[in-house]
Amino acid sequence: MRIKKPLFIIGTTALLALYSVTLFLLGTVYTVSNSATTQTAQKGQYVVKEHDGKIAVFEKGNAAPKKTLNIEVATLRQYDRLRFKEGVTVNSLYELSMLEEDFSS
Repeated sequence: MRIKKPLFIIGTTALLALYSVTLFLLGTVYTVSNSATTQTAQKGQYVVKEHDGKIAVFEKGNAAPKKTLNIEVATLRQYDRLRFKEGVTVNSLYELSMLEEDFSS
């Protein structure tokens, strides 16, 4: 009986220490990942909007399109035409490719 109590205390202490270290490491990974995502979003903003009757991709702040997509605005629903007339902001190349894929099919 005397041996079981110290083993229980040591085991419980070890589990709590392991749990604390795990939480610390997960918090660190989340913080690094979150800050990297924020930096990417701030650096890679694009505006997708109508240009000469087609959908074009502009780097935020630039007047000349970076890329013109083979999507004619006249073929889109009215809601989408209005969205692209105002401009749709995307934060990454991945979001840009997803948007292009949605309207190309």
